[in-house]
Amino acid sequence: MKKRNLIYSCLIIALGIFAFIYAGRYSSTSNLGSGNTGGDFFPRLMCGGLIITGLAILLTTILSKKGEEESDPIKWVTLLINVSMVLVYLVLFNILGFIVDSIWIVAVLMYRMGCRNKLAIIIWSIAFPVLIFCIFYYLMYVSLPLGILSGILPKY
Repeated sequence: MKKRNLIYSCLIIALGIFAFIYAGRYSSTSNLGSGNTGGDFFPRLMCGGLIITGLAILLTTILSKKGEEESDPIKWVTLLINVSMVLVYLVLFNILGFIVDSIWIVAVLMYRMGCRNKLAIIIWSIAFPVLIFCIFYYLMYVSLPLGILSGILPKY
């Protein structure tokens, strides 16, 4: 497990650094409130979080006194199903729009991760996408696809 964590943490850090550098391509400025924020601000903020997460895993693994331990084998079918769901999400993103597309994937992922409380699945799979959409679309003016709800939702 220790070896696997070292490899994954280095991959996460490398991906974060690559994406941070690549995000510099979005440097056109847009006005958000009274200040100017470049198009690279949010992607670089997320990449910073990714780098910090990778560093936390790396340091925890290095400083851990535990030796190499036996780990469960990778469940390839589960991994393939989850990756396929993300690909379907990306294909349907512009067609269904952010809210509808996010509702179904959050509900299915909650169920696949073991949540069997139907009320919790319904509430959280609707509440989170709607909240995230409202914050980004109406407060930060980030353009998200409205999809099939374009006739219902007010434009910013």
